[in-house]
Amino acid sequence: MVREIIQLLGSVRISEIEAEVYLDLLVCGNSKANDIAKRIHRHRSNIYDALRRLTEKGFISTTTENNVVIYNVGEPTLILNHLKDKEQAIKKEIENLHLRADKKTETVSLSYGMPRVHEVLQSLLDQEEEILIQNPPNDLERSIGERMMEIEAEKEIEGKTPVKVLYFHHHDVVQEPKRENVEIKYLDFETDSKVTMIISDSYVFYIVFREPITVIMVKDEDIAKFEAFRFNMKWENAKKLGKREL
Repeated sequence: MVREIIQLLGSVRISEIEAEVYLDLLVCGNSKANDIAKRIHRHRSNIYDALRRLTEKGFISTTTENNVVIYNVGEPTLILNHLKDKEQAIKKEIENLHLRADKKTETVSLSYGMPRVHEVLQSLLDQEEEILIQNPPNDLERSIGERMMEIEAEKEIEGKTPVKVLYFHHHDVVQEPKRENVEIKYLDFETDSKVTMIISDSYVFYIVFREPITVIMVKDEDIAKFEAFRFNMKWENAKKLGKREL
């Protein structure tokens, strides 16, 4: 156990002899340097060096009795707090490394089937970032809206994630959205495209509606920003849906 504690203290740059001196004071209480040297069987000059470094780090203090220096150690709260701070610093560095790695990682994956589309929706709702949907077929828009409400009910989400749905023609729209925070617009040109695009945060999903339904996921911040920029350019020129067109 003592060896394990010494190794743990080494993780916060406390040398082996410093750890031995600190633990000896913790067990035996206020002591003179000579007494510590005898108990842990270390040379007295090395003990003085360790005591000086521990004092500089604030882990022990000194008092003087009859012109003799007595070394004191209080509750181990200070060193425990130091260990916690070190742990937090390490965690933060690891998180930063993961973030940098994520930003550099470009991921493309291919999957199939409507269940995968629902998984995409769930993952996007978990991020709570704006969702942009372009050229959904009518049945997909209906199922997307219904599935989003189901997911939000299951996860007790308030449905605040904003969603923009852009159609290529007004007759593609069959109903007003049941879910709040959904905007619908349409452009004025015909297309027989079977590809729906969904953008959110650093993700772009291309859903190809043929047998089998194909989902292409691209995780790349630059590509997502570019597609979102193109979407918003079209969104600015698109028309809002009027009641007569429903």
